[in-house]
Amino acid sequence: MDDIRKQLKLNNFCDEYDMSRNTVLELIASRHFPAYKIGGRWYVDIDEFMDWRKNITK
Repeated sequence: MDDIRKQLKLNNFCDEYDMSRNTVLELIASRHFPAYKIGGRWYVDIDEFMDWRKNITK
C-alpha cells in the first residue's frame, strides 16, 4: 500500500496549511507548485508539496 497518493483538494489544502486560495493559484501558475487538475478541480500532492517547500527554502 505504499503507492497510495496523498492528496488534498485545493480548498482543503488551503484550510490545512493556512494559505489563501489566490496565493496557491498564483504559486501553481508561477513556481511549478505540485498541483494537478482532474475534472476541473485542483488537487495538491502532499508528499510533493513537502519536497517543494524544502527546495524553495534553500
